[in-house]
Amino acid sequence: MIEITGISAFIQYFQNAVEIDPELKQIQDTISESVLDRSNSLVPVDTGELRNSGHIVKSKDGNNIIYDAPHSLVVHEDLSVTDKNGQAKFLEKAMSEYESEAKKMLEDLLKGE
Repeated sequence: MIEITGISAFIQYFQNAVEIDPELKQIQDTISESVLDRSNSLVPVDTGELRNSGHIVKSKDGNNIIYDAPHSLVVHEDLSVTDKNGQAKFLEKAMSEYESEAKKMLEDLLKGE
């Protein structure tokens, strides 16, 4: 059984494991795409610039989900954001929603399923 607590540990585990097994890279890519899609559905939208700026940057060390609109950080961290179609902490929430799914995918791979 894999025990990973918290988003940081989850990300670090993926980054370390991907260097060992190419199948883990595929899992990482799949989860990254799912997290980005979910995060985009949670982004508060005014002009669409923030949502459209979200993308995945792949490297040998792992995947990073980036929102690079100038106001990305402000909107993500502003807990007073009230938007019927979005919320603050949109990326953090999306990552936490997929954490258990990613763990299960990893466990299945390690069991050989």
